[in-house]
Amino acid sequence: MKVQQVSLGLCTVAQSFSHYLKLGKRAQSGDSILIGGGATATGVLAIQVAKLVYNLNVIATASPRNHEYLKELGADYVIDYNDADVVNKIKAIGKVKFALDTVSDARTYQKVYDATEGTSEVYLDNLLNLTADSIKTDPKREGTVKFGQTLAYLSLSRRRIFLVRRCTKLLSFLKSTMSGGTTSCLLSLTSLSTPSLE
Repeated sequence: MKVQQVSLGLCTVAQSFSHYLKLGKRAQSGDSILIGGGATATGVLAIQVAKLVYNLNVIATASPRNHEYLKELGADYVIDYNDADVVNKIKAIGKVKFALDTVSDARTYQKVYDATEGTSEVYLDNLLNLTADSIKTDPKREGTVKFGQTLAYLSLSRRRIFLVRRCTKLLSFLKSTMSGGTTSCLLSLTSLSTPSLE
């Protein structure tokens, strides 16, 4: 992973968490977030920001070989995404109010949606422009689930200044909470998954 990838990943997470999911306004103590694809480049960053910045209960999906690694990063629970019972295992942990699907295909987005069943207020986001029409939704849940789509690289090309401001605020926050400045902060966010930054 290169520094540019970390920057885009952090901007993606910042845009998702602050603009689409609005964690700063909506998240309360005890809320849970599901990170689908926890071992992806964006998932790794999302787990850390969800825990360090928003102090959420973090549930992630990943292959078993990545479970311990993601727990070291801050995930409270990690479930095997290939498990036939993955949705029920997530639901057994508790209600999920927020979710970010970093894999973002119709199959994974369906599982993320299904795992939030039973929660009265749900905010879902994904990285590939999937909508409610991309999956099978339950008519009884209409109006209780809000769908978002985060495409940070498109936002940058459209010159949306809010994204740059949010990324700057996130980096400033991380810098203030971690000693050693921004470089140290970026290294701490990626050191477990990247042996060296080019």
